[in-house]
Amino acid sequence: MRGSTWSSWPSGSWRISPKGDSEVPIWRTRGKYRKEMKGGYSKKLYNQRSKDETVFSVVKRLMGEHLSSRLVRTRNRELALRLAAYNAHRLINIT
Repeated sequence: MRGSTWSSWPSGSWRISPKGDSEVPIWRTRGKYRKEMKGGYSKKLYNQRSKDETVFSVVKRLMGEHLSSRLVRTRNRELALRLAAYNAHRLINIT
């Protein structure tokens, strides 16, 4: 992605988004998160994203891409159990 950066959200998650107009100085930019986005991003964190996407792709192929639960709490549990099963699957196949 050309001209993109990482930004922290109040929830603690990270997001990648365009930098915006680079000709406008930071002090003239409005918004806390927009100012943070203009500051640059960590190459180490950006490279981590591709590893995470690979894991989720494998989990979807092995166990299906749809969750059967309706409530957010039970969806989170179902996803955690799928990831635990994926880790067990990898452990068995590696050893």
